[in-house]
Parts: sequence; structure tokens; C-alpha cells
Amino acid sequence: MGQCPSTQHILKSHLQGSDFKEVLISCNQQIAGVGRQGKSWVQGKNSLAFSFSLKPNQVISLTSLEIGILISRFFKTNFHQDIKLKWPNDLLTDGLKKCGGILCQTFNSYLLVGVGINIGEIDFSIPDGALEISSLPITANQKDIPAKIYKYIQENRLPPEKIKMEWENLCAHLNLEIIIENENGKFLGIGDLGEILLKTENGIKKIYSGSLLISPKN
Repeated sequence: MGQCPSTQHILKSHLQGSDFKEVLISCNQQIAGVGRQGKSWVQGKNSLAFSFSLKPNQVISLTSLEIGILISRFFKTNFHQDIKLKWPNDLLTDGLKKCGGILCQTFNSYLLVGVGINIGEIDFSIPDGALEISSLPITANQKDIPAKIYKYIQENRLPPEKIKMEWENLCAHLNLEIIIENENGKFLGIGDLGEILLKTENGIKKIYSGSLLISPKN
């Protein structure tokens, strides 16, 4: 597909009824992409923008973390690119620069997954919150990549007991000072439901949602 407002919106129009259907929607340019908490997703001209239906992980709240692991594995295996993960759903290159993100939402009986990944040349002057943006230096045929990622995810699903260890191995801010929901502390890892384990002055606190910032004190 060429230009479209949002792959998530088009995906919803293809998913009707209670029977699960495997559907992937991708486009060359997405002009009204949606990120977490209703934020817009700014896409470069060569970037990937795609959405797909997926059966959730056995532990539903681990699904976006699982997808992050599998996307990182895909690019390491196929393009020798290292992608690190920032809780809960950011994809980072070296130097803690954001190259993409994942959005999961429910729709009727479906789990919808939206993915945006910067590829090739982009406008680096566009900010993304507190993170600088980056892209993966890949010159392959971008049109083929979303379908290959979707197939890779479907064929390599992870059991809940493996997600915690694998995600922490790819985490860009493990044991670093972070700020989230007006709380400061050291990021110790994730719990069984994917929640943050934050070491504070008052002990270890579990945090299930919020926007994470890596403290400049690191």
C-alpha cells in the first residue's frame, strides 16, 4: 500500500466477526500514525509502518515485551543490527536513540499490534520526547520486511517464563537510574507480569504503567 492515514485503522476494518484472522497491513507512508497514549508517530519516508493481528501471549501483559524481543532477534539474525529495548515498547539503537516503537491494543476479540521502525535516511531534527531519534542503516527492499517480521513473530512465539530473562538481556537501562510517574530509582528489571521493579529509598516498588525516562544522572 502507498500512503495511508493509519495502518491500525485499516487493520480494524478487515477484522470483523469472532473467528481469528491473520491480517497484516503495511504502507510506504503513514500520515496519521498513532503511538502510545494517543501520541502521534512521526515516520520518515523510508521507514516501516505496519500493523497486524496476533494472538496474545499466555500472559497478555507480556505480549508487547515478547514482540520487542522477537523484532530485536529478527534484525540481529537478518541484518546484523543490534536493537535494544526500553520499557515498555521502545526500540533503541546505540547511544539510547529511538529507532522505533510498538503499540498493542485490543479490538473486539483481537489483539492489534502496530509497529513503526525508522529505516535509512530520516529527518533527525524531529524530536521524540526526551529521546533522540535514529534509524537502522538498512538498504534492503523495505516492502518485504513487514511480512518477514510478521512470519518470524508467528513462528517464534515465547513462553512467559523465557520473556523476563530475554527482555532484560536486551534492556538498554537495566540497573540504571530512571524516572517514572514522579518516582526515582534504579531499574532492577521486570516482574512476572512485565511490570517495572524499581529500587527506591523506601524499598522495591512495582510500577505497571507510565512513561519511563532514563535519568541524566547516569
